[in-house]
Amino acid sequence: MKKTIIIILSGILVALYVSLVSCGIRKKASNPMLIEGTWRIAKVDGQEVSIDKEDLLTISFDLTEKRFGGTGYCNSFGAEFTLTEKGDFSVGPILSTRMACPGLGSESAIFKALEESKRIVVRGNKALIYDNADAKNAPRLVLIRKKNVA
Repeated sequence: MKKTIIIILSGILVALYVSLVSCGIRKKASNPMLIEGTWRIAKVDGQEVSIDKEDLLTISFDLTEKRFGGTGYCNSFGAEFTLTEKGDFSVGPILSTRMACPGLGSESAIFKALEESKRIVVRGNKALIYDNADAKNAPRLVLIRKKNVA
């Protein structure tokens, strides 16, 4: 009887440990607070974007100021945002310069995707921005973390 109780308690402890470890891994695997820094915009509405200059199509997030800023094909842009630890994400009105150039349609699509965003998921060097709170549809924007240049 005593041996049975020890075996049951051991099983419960193992299950509890596995449960806690897996929750910790999931939390680390998708931590929206890791958005801080500079990213390259890689996809807009499922379409890969091409750039010929490394400093184009970037976005930098500042968690302290709750602001982001970026560069499109020819315009600079920025806005305030809110972000929760769960990944709820919303963007205020986007301000941008208004120069005309090739790629202006892609810039408009980026701005629209940002303004309609509801959720952000960060995994490793990739950030996914969704326009639905449950992040079940395809992401509107895919960002790739830019490497720091020393």
